[in-house]
Amino acid sequence: MINHLHIKPNPKLSIWSSWNQKAVFTCLLLLVFFTLTLSGQSIKVTGTVFSSDNNGVLPGATVLEKGTSNGTVADADGKYSISASQSTALVFSSIGYESKEIVVGSQSLIDITLDPNFQYLDEVVVIGYGTVRKRDLTGAVTSLKSDEIKEVTAQNPLESIQGKVAGVDITRSNGSASSGINIRIRGNRSIGAGNSPLFIVDGIETSSIDNINPNDIESMEFLKDASSTAIYGWQGANGIVIITTKKGSGGKTKVSFNSYYGISQVSRYPTVLDGPGYVVIKREANRTTGTWNSEADDNVIFNALELDAIHNNEWIDYQDLLFDNGVQQNYNIGVNAGNEHTKVYFSLDYFKEKGILKFDNVKRYSIRANVDQSFNSWITAGLQSQITARDESYRRDPLNMANKIIPLGTVYDDNGDFILYPVGGNSISPLADEQPDAFSNTGKLMNIIANAYLDLEPLPGLLSIDLY
Repeated sequence: MINHLHIKPNPKLSIWSSWNQKAVFTCLLLLVFFTLTLSGQSIKVTGTVFSSDNNGVLPGATVLEKGTSNGTVADADGKYSISASQSTALVFSSIGYESKEIVVGSQSLIDITLDPNFQYLDEVVVIGYGTVRKRDLTGAVTSLKSDEIKEVTAQNPLESIQGKVAGVDITRSNGSASSGINIRIRGNRSIGAGNSPLFIVDGIETSSIDNINPNDIESMEFLKDASSTAIYGWQGANGIVIITTKKGSGGKTKVSFNSYYGISQVSRYPTVLDGPGYVVIKREANRTTGTWNSEADDNVIFNALELDAIHNNEWIDYQDLLFDNGVQQNYNIGVNAGNEHTKVYFSLDYFKEKGILKFDNVKRYSIRANVDQSFNSWITAGLQSQITARDESYRRDPLNMANKIIPLGTVYDDNGDFILYPVGGNSISPLADEQPDAFSNTGKLMNIIANAYLDLEPLPGLLSIDLY
């Protein structure tokens, strides 16, 4: 039996263990110090940026220290110079080219070759004469494709792209359901004349695109500089919007359905005095002229109907009675079909908007049919067409009256009859045109767009004739 166990430490083992711990700790400190020193140490890097597509230099390329705002631009000979931390990377980039990253380390000379981004450069843009690749484009043109246009649902395709095109201001002319769109490309160019751009839809000039369904658009191009006038003359002085609608494609038939439902509300509108506020301000105004001194003088500044309304606390908030939630809804079905020779795109669209005021409504029905027929290798014909019908109900401007009428009285009397003049005088109630059979202002519009073409190419690559 063992009552006590004594373990005698080995002096040599204790000495070596202590020494090993100190050595490891010292190494860690040196490693951290070396890392911090290296990360904080800057080195001057020079070099040349080349382009792989023409085996030449790439002037104007951007050289940026990753994660910082420290950067420079290559000169006309593609040469650059920058001071950067040895632990970071340099990012080389240029419009139309793939970006590359190189860790600096101890390198003081870094030459880099950038490869073209063919997907970007080969993107086709419509410019009026026809189409051109972005690599060959010299004018100020912005192109939007179908997916970008459909991201925001709206009655008018221009509303769908608000804020997406630089230099283009798009606003709704007013809050009514049937209101149009105001568009300015790079500001106003005239004080007295019109400032709206020219719209080209499938090669046909039109004054507006209010009736075009956004789901039917394949692409939109905005021509924003003076080169527009070289193509369309003086009509392009305010810029040009070129719209290309969808066409059919061969292969399997594709059917798409899109719909949305939205509610619109008044976000900001100037407020007016309520009933008690009106009474206070009118008393104060007449006190300054000596006409009113106390409530005993109310009969001097208010008529009998106004006095009754004040004593009975009868106040009217016309804005609250006029405003209501608006509703937008849209339903669209599209069919894309075709074979080797015949390609068809067909769509049906129904749009309805109820405005924020009663009797402010619009309904739009549209049918689009785009057909392309290839007869042989050098004869192609086609038709782009759209028929649109609109039923509209226009409201007067009751808010103009609501902002000026005295907010006293009631809308209906004790018998439930509408009061045309709430507090006498000549001020008609802003709600007068909402009464049954009191007011009607409707309209029916029909719009037809049709464009037939014949493309002859008897000598491929040498002679092409387009007839519209």
